[in-house]
Amino acid sequence: MLQKVNKHLSQLEKEMAKKEEVAKIKDELMAKVHSHAEELEQMDAKSADLQKYKSELLARVEEHIKELAHAEEKGAQVRRLSVEMSSKVREYQDHLAERARIS
Repeated sequence: MLQKVNKHLSQLEKEMAKKEEVAKIKDELMAKVHSHAEELEQMDAKSADLQKYKSELLARVEEHIKELAHAEEKGAQVRRLSVEMSSKVREYQDHLAERARIS
């Protein structure tokens, strides 16, 4: 009878050791899960930062494009004004030459 009890105790000890080992493995896995979750949160935060940076860059690019279009329009206005002024200067010079010829 004592042998059966000892055998049963031995089996219980083995089962307890297995349960402890399983619990230890479970704790290690849960620690890894939490670690990976933290890494994912950090990656999500970095991704959000990159998205924000990308949006800011796009906004700056759009602003530069608008400024460039405005500068091109101003350049075109200056060229038109220059042509117009050259024409008026020629007309005035022709007028002065005509007056000089008449007098």
